[in-house]
Amino acid sequence: FGKIYRRGEFSLDLLSAFPASFVALVVDAPGKTYGILRLFQFSRAVRFGKYLEGLVEIINTRTRFVVTTATLRVCQIFMIILFLCHWFSCIFHLIGSQEESYDILGTKEETEYTWIIADEMQDESMGRRYLRSFFWSLYTITTIGYGSVRIVTIRERVLAMVAMAVGAVICDAGLTAVLASIVGKKDRQAGTNNRRIQCSKLFMTTNNVEEHLQTRILEYYAFADNEMRNIDENDVIGDLSSPLKSEILSHFCLVPLRECAYFGEYSDGAIFSLIKSMKPYVAVPGEHLSEIGKECNSLYMFQKGSVCTKDTTGAIANVAEGAIIGHLATSASSKKEGLPTHQLQIELITANLSRSKGNPYVIVENGRSRCRSSIKNSRNWMEKINMKVKVENGKNHKTKIIVKEWRKRQNHATIGRGEVLASESVSSDIVACSITDERGKPTG
Repeated sequence: FGKIYRRGEFSLDLLSAFPASFVALVVDAPGKTYGILRLFQFSRAVRFGKYLEGLVEIINTRTRFVVTTATLRVCQIFMIILFLCHWFSCIFHLIGSQEESYDILGTKEETEYTWIIADEMQDESMGRRYLRSFFWSLYTITTIGYGSVRIVTIRERVLAMVAMAVGAVICDAGLTAVLASIVGKKDRQAGTNNRRIQCSKLFMTTNNVEEHLQTRILEYYAFADNEMRNIDENDVIGDLSSPLKSEILSHFCLVPLRECAYFGEYSDGAIFSLIKSMKPYVAVPGEHLSEIGKECNSLYMFQKGSVCTKDTTGAIANVAEGAIIGHLATSASSKKEGLPTHQLQIELITANLSRSKGNPYVIVENGRSRCRSSIKNSRNWMEKINMKVKVENGKNHKTKIIVKEWRKRQNHATIGRGEVLASESVSSDIVACSITDERGKPTG
């Protein structure tokens, strides 16, 4: 790292750390010389782009906000405009103040008519002069051309021409191009989505496609455009190398496949080979992955979202993340562990969590059955969780409650755990479940 640093950023740090201005202050150099020598320290502004990209990465990682590349480019151009306005205003102020000449005793001998005198700013403070010159540089660089500050001398006119030329490149060309690309990208994507929908409608109408199928197709397009934001997971994974593709698929699928009864006799090598052949699949709301009485040889590993099952008795149960969905997995699990004996219904009413800073959710575990609630951003939960469980001995059994906190692009934090006693009798009494952390301290 030392060699990389010396070859790359060491020279810039050395230049910015050179104490030229401090030496000028010690030898009592004129104020203008001191100001010029401070430019050595300003050289560290070259790293501003790198610092801004690091800040954006922190925002994307630590918060729920997403800063896009287009937003980053607009911020960079905006900061460049502010820096240019500052430097042009300093030069403009310097030109206006240099036109005043003094004798050896500091008495004013001759005063040339400059913008400072034209605006009657000669008796004003340095701060008010700077504010006035910054106002001039801002409307000149942004090519607004308000014209309230009079340009008098040749030097001021030359500086104004340079500022207008720089502003035309930065503001008119640079900022306009970035904003135009953002709008163009949005319009292009919206046009593509609209054309796809219109073509699909025309195709389905011409070929007399059934109405319910048309509705499902349009719902899929709406889900892909609004919820998925036109992101195709197959394209994302397809762009990865083979080792990375296998690793990310193993991250999601290895443990669920090992725990699935259908693959109980498979070796690790066979499971890894199976993982390599898996592909992402997006199921739209209302879609049936498998139905009773219909042949289904496909297996699905549920990664995220909300999936429910319904058996022949009409009992509905939520599916936990990581579960294997399909007739083959259900049949193998029933032969190995037996069929569920009870249906467990838990109604979450409200939650008071002292250590939750984000959006919590609940995982309910009962034996090998596992289910997850939706993510909430308020104390009022009002959600029912249905599960199918197997009770072997006794009518009462414990159900574990795990409360976690959803965090974007990070591992979800566990707030605490608790237990409730489930029974066969139906009761309307509200039971408070105490949540404690790993140290036994109450958290809600």
